[in-house]
Amino acid sequence: MRTEHQAAVVYLRMTPQLRDALRDAADHAGTSLNAYAVQVLAAAAGDATRFRQAIDRSVAEREVEIKRDGRGFPLNEGDERRHRLARSRFMTTIGREQGSAAVFALVKRFDVEDPGFYVRWEREQNAKNA
Repeated sequence: MRTEHQAAVVYLRMTPQLRDALRDAADHAGTSLNAYAVQVLAAAAGDATRFRQAIDRSVAEREVEIKRDGRGFPLNEGDERRHRLARSRFMTTIGREQGSAAVFALVKRFDVEDPGFYVRWEREQNAKNA
């Protein structure tokens, strides 16, 4: 028997200020308000990798230039130190939020698929806290 899953419909009550803030964030991320809200909900449910942020193109281009070893760690001493520190902070922060099993699964994946993720993540965290 084949089961078809229907898309969920969610109605949210929110203040006009929250709606405007979400709409501004969605515009900044280059996505619709609905798509942005789904990404935020997915991240809150434990899938932090679903949350996309707009990436500064100059940062993305710089990270392509970084030469890395087989484990994804930069070969340049300064870049490697920044990478290790950002990776450690990511593990601590996400480990507190989601638990050690989840953080180790994420780290294992990012180490292979996107080693530059940790530095971008830390940069975004610093921007949010500024």
